[in-house]
Amino acid sequence: MDGCGRFMKYSLFFTNFVIFIGGLVVTGLAVWALIDKVPWIGELVGNDLLTGAVYVLLVGGIIVAFIAFFGCIGASREVKCMLLTYFIIVFLLFVTMLIGGVLGYVFREKLLNTLDREMKSSLRLYDHRKSIRDAWDTTQSTVNNSRGRYINKS
Repeated sequence: MDGCGRFMKYSLFFTNFVIFIGGLVVTGLAVWALIDKVPWIGELVGNDLLTGAVYVLLVGGIIVAFIAFFGCIGASREVKCMLLTYFIIVFLLFVTMLIGGVLGYVFREKLLNTLDREMKSSLRLYDHRKSIRDAWDTTQSTVNNSRGRYINKS
């Protein structure tokens, strides 16, 4: 194998290794978000939108780590079948992410409007339900505390 081929082999291995670590980090963050579930967010938005997003991150992180692992093994051992399978899966993931990005862009206003409507309707129940009152109070104190940290640093 010449120098260019060796460079491609090691660069593919290194890139997949970094992606593998990234997939593990996303998986770990998703698991942490599920374990350290913030119950007051569900009261404000009125649905399990946030929980669904965390599950998507969990599954996505696992899939990315799994695929990158196969890319690392295929690059290091130079198994053509494994590299072809890796390429096909990465291409399908790219097309899926492209479609998801376009759909996210197209429906972003609908999501923001739904979120706004749900939060306003929960705000109307502020005086009537203790769980919603506690959720809004926690949100306000969290936002105020985080704003104070950023303002004091500048």
